[in-house]
Amino acid sequence: MKLRWKKDPLPTGLARIGCGPQGSALRINGDVIVATISCHNKNPNEWYWVAGWSAETVPYKNTCNDMPQTEQDAKKSAMEYVKLYLKDGE
Repeated sequence: MKLRWKKDPLPTGLARIGCGPQGSALRINGDVIVATISCHNKNPNEWYWVAGWSAETVPYKNTCNDMPQTEQDAKKSAMEYVKLYLKDGE
């Protein structure tokens, strides 16, 4: 089982104007999304993560109301959370 981050695609056309930084999705073997990170209010220094998408063993958690993190810290926190629950299940 490989856990990898994949950057979201950039919007095209007029949607690209004024869009904030692109988020990322944490995937199992490139297919199953188990967590995502997103920029908070288009501020490149404030990120949050949401977990519990497609893996039944990972409980849902949304950190948008918690203290904002940097992009790397959000990725690290989400990865640790997912790995904690994937040990037993998948």
